Amino acid sequence: MEFSLYAEKASRLKELIVELHNYPDFYRQDVEVYGIQLDSRMIKKGDLFIACRGRNRDAREFVKTAIDAGAIAVCVDADDNWRPVQIIDGVPVVAIDNLAENVSLIAGRFYDHPSDELCLIGITGTNGKTSCCHFVAQIFESAGLRAGTIGTLGISMVSENEYFSNPGDLTTPDSVHIQKGLRMLRNAGARVAVIEMSSIGLDQHRGAALKFNSAVFTNLTRDHLEYHGDMLDYARCKKSLFSAGGLESAVVNLDDPFSGEIIKELDPDVKLWTYSKKYPAASIYADKVILNKEGYCMRLHTPLGSIKIEGSLLGSFNISNVLASIATVFSTGASVTTQLEKFGTYVQKLYPVDGRMQLVDVGADVTVLVDYAHTPDGLRAALGGAQSHSSAELWCVFGCGGDRDIGKRSLMGKVAEDYSCMTIITDDNPRHEDGNEIVGDILKGFKAPQRVTVIRNRAEAIAYAIDYAPPDALIVIAGKGHEKYQEKNGIRTVFNDVDRARYELLKRKEK
Repeated sequence: MEFSLYAEKASRLKELIVELHNYPDFYRQDVEVYGIQLDSRMIKKGDLFIACRGRNRDAREFVKTAIDAGAIAVCVDADDNWRPVQIIDGVPVVAIDNLAENVSLIAGRFYDHPSDELCLIGITGTNGKTSCCHFVAQIFESAGLRAGTIGTLGISMVSENEYFSNPGDLTTPDSVHIQKGLRMLRNAGARVAVIEMSSIGLDQHRGAALKFNSAVFTNLTRDHLEYHGDMLDYARCKKSLFSAGGLESAVVNLDDPFSGEIIKELDPDVKLWTYSKKYPAASIYADKVILNKEGYCMRLHTPLGSIKIEGSLLGSFNISNVLASIATVFSTGASVTTQLEKFGTYVQKLYPVDGRMQLVDVGADVTVLVDYAHTPDGLRAALGGAQSHSSAELWCVFGCGGDRDIGKRSLMGKVAEDYSCMTIITDDNPRHEDGNEIVGDILKGFKAPQRVTVIRNRAEAIAYAIDYAPPDALIVIAGKGHEKYQEKNGIRTVFNDVDRARYELLKRKEK
């Protein structure tokens, strides 16, 4: 896929920071900017370095490093030590109040506000963001409207089979890379762009200057409390997406209680769309849902009428994801929703996202599903969803990531014990934590920990499950999903659950 970078021409610094800086005398020393970076290690000659003061790092410490690397100008968070303009080695260093909140605007100006040229959709929620993001884009693509996505899997046009990864593997990339990614998608022909908006990304104002047409809420359960501290702050950040300036429509899940909080505070000028598996009054509603080995069948009710829908997606939670995606497409007012029968064919074509209830099928006598579930509710949805499709014995292989919410570990252990016949606890991404301590935290959730097998080596854990599971068993490998690495002590090694499972399944098949 050829993505062309828009910024082949320079932007004048004064145009990028107009109304953010009140020192007109400085403009006489204007400079031309050829790129924007938040990381001093990525600076090239002619770049603007934006040095924000963050929770864990103050990028202003690297101003001199950026200048030495070729930065043509620097913007820094203003405080008593950084006011108003300094010239360091001939380079202007401009202090701006609340810089982090304004990076999106500066980058938007540099990339010529790509969100103004797109139907832009933001999706937030604890679980389901990635699947909904791609389902929405798939529906638009089926209808002939080119669509792109930005999120956990990276930046991609749906019609292509290539992803450009986000810096730091963030669900929501930083403010600069969001604007850059949107410009790349628009230049590649996208008319619709769908972005996963994480709670942390919202809290850090990464999409502050974006013009969203629709905002979508999937659900709210425990996650990221190592960052937010409590559920109140986590919920507050999620809700902030629905107060974005210029928002035209909101899509919420009536089956989740938190939707009431969003609806209560929604601007009356924003059109509300709802979806549900429980409430017939929802804008988009499903009943007569049947799950089987091939996928699902349901009766879909829309403003255009009702229709029977069949699909190959697995997991009962994917019914909610499909309904969310349908409601989202309707919320945009796109012409693709004018003919129900044709729209139904688009929905039936939906295919799973990598690492989301992904079936690994080589014709062996056991079934393996790989899922990204890394929260208690996500694991419950994955295991419960797998059970909905089969009465076979269920095995679960999972672990918990290091340097993340400790409190959810025992909760995930309880979920695994409640739903699976056999649990194998292994390493996820220990990062900088002791893996044995992580395992210990998980085991606290089990009433009968002696019935758990602990195999720290993830490859060996997957091999054990596939080797020893009885014929017709269903094995869910949870936690890492699409990831192609495992991180320990700051070092990443190549590892992918799908690839490893396929290798072990082929070995089993040959026995």
